[in-house]
Amino acid sequence: MVKAGKAFALIIIITLIHATSGCAKSEKTKADEFYRKKDYQNALIHYEKALQKNPSDSDAIEGYALSLYKKAQNESATPENWKRVTDALEKANSAKRSEETKSALAHSYFMLAMSYNMKGDYKNAIEEIKKAIAIDPSNPQYHLNLFMIYQRAGMKEEALEEMKIYRELTGGEKKKP
Repeated sequence: MVKAGKAFALIIIITLIHATSGCAKSEKTKADEFYRKKDYQNALIHYEKALQKNPSDSDAIEGYALSLYKKAQNESATPENWKRVTDALEKANSAKRSEETKSALAHSYFMLAMSYNMKGDYKNAIEEIKKAIAIDPSNPQYHLNLFMIYQRAGMKEEALEEMKIYRELTGGEKKKP
């Protein structure tokens, strides 16, 4: 009788796990559909629901982060918004290192740097753009903008070094940022 009781309890637990994961999958499926339609607000809502049911779902983590990123690109995001985006993308990058997440993370650091730069917060701007460069060191736009931030911050030697890197990457031409 004890064995039958344990077996029954095990069946109930397995059934609950399946039911919960099915709900999470259906929320993620809805979220993916909204993402494909570029409806990032609704995608975020459904990714959040999927993550409430299964917080370790790496696909949902990535979908949530990329939806935040795409939404921020379509808005005039503040440093606080870009910080939220980069935090989500860092988590997604840790969970699922896809090229799309990596590229979005680098660009998100860049956008966070630019928003700090616009506020005159050169210290944080430099810190964030260096993170973008660490991910994508061959992006000349990142180096050119770091050059300009260094100039604004009065860091002449660092600015000259970044200009050298920029020129190496572009074959010597200075292009618009």
